[in-house]
Amino acid sequence: MLRSTSLRVLRPEDLDAVTEVLSVDPVADSKFYYSNEYIPANGTFNWRTRIASFKLPNCGAAPAPDFSMSASPASVTAAQNGTTTTTVTVSPQNGFSGAVTLGVSGLPAGATASFETNPTTTSSVLTLGGGTALAGTYALTVTGVSGALTHTTPVSFTVTGPPPPPDFTLSASPATVTVTQGGSAPTTITVTPQNGFNGAVNLSVTGLPQGAAGSFSVNPTTGSSVLTLDSGTAVAGNYSLTVTGQSGTLTHSTPVSFVVNAPVAAGFTYRTRNMVEIPWASSIRDFNALCPNHLLYWHAIETAVAEGVEVFDFGRSTPGEGTFKFKEQWGAEPVPLHWEYWLAAGDTLPDQSPKNPKFRLMIATWKRLPLWLANAAGPRIVRQIP
Repeated sequence: MLRSTSLRVLRPEDLDAVTEVLSVDPVADSKFYYSNEYIPANGTFNWRTRIASFKLPNCGAAPAPDFSMSASPASVTAAQNGTTTTTVTVSPQNGFSGAVTLGVSGLPAGATASFETNPTTTSSVLTLGGGTALAGTYALTVTGVSGALTHTTPVSFTVTGPPPPPDFTLSASPATVTVTQGGSAPTTITVTPQNGFNGAVNLSVTGLPQGAAGSFSVNPTTGSSVLTLDSGTAVAGNYSLTVTGQSGTLTHSTPVSFVVNAPVAAGFTYRTRNMVEIPWASSIRDFNALCPNHLLYWHAIETAVAEGVEVFDFGRSTPGEGTFKFKEQWGAEPVPLHWEYWLAAGDTLPDQSPKNPKFRLMIATWKRLPLWLANAAGPRIVRQIP
């Protein structure tokens, strides 16, 4: 409640000429009294008093019932043909108890809106549907009306494009597979689901060279599968393969580079009980400077040791020759091989050494034979060589 106050205003030219007082009614604090003592402009010592009162409109009256509105959340998002919700709350004020009729405006064409309860006295869930509306953000206005009372609250409505359909991708690791002719190596093909994809994918590989083959450990697969590439008899070279995955109408692929290298060196070994023998080994002449035979023999010995073999036989060779010296450097112990000859009376022991001059022309001719002819004649000739 306001207290009674007095306000005195003095004129500069005559400090005692006027007294003004503004007072508040101590009982009805919305009523004001005004009193003024003054001297008329043509008067002399004839003071007069003016008294008046006034009251502010609606002062002291109880505030009218009303309500306010709010939306939570005030910003919502829905995909095209999808829906989202926000709760519109009516907050009564000053004893308001009426029902509020709700409406929404600003919806884009193709979108929908519906209230769970309408009219409402407390709150109502507003469901907004993206429908066929264009993607974008729209400023909506939710309006509440109750009699002569009207209030609004804003809602930001964002419509996004339709969600992408389920799909998958393919990848290969490693993407480059390198093997030696006759060898094989794996690469892992991975199916990565997207947007809820959960189908099985059938795998295939194309681009393999003639003589090579590819096989999948799991096919079809929902996760990953190991693709084993076998070079077989394929010609050395670089090949671009394509691994394709198909599930229903979906098809995806991933590239794999398949490198087939020609062997630099090769050898033949066989095992008899506690002994491994390497009767033959050779390397491509162009790579001799890299000494591939040393690596070949090392791996042969390493494998024999790993298998528990106690004797490694380097095979036969002629003392003093290059192959003999090569094998000797590994610490091999020479063991003489005895040959028996049935000689006719008066015959001498034949000289079967490659250094025998009578074999010189034959050796030179052999080096120039076509490969197919050398492969066909070689097995028959070698039987006669001690």
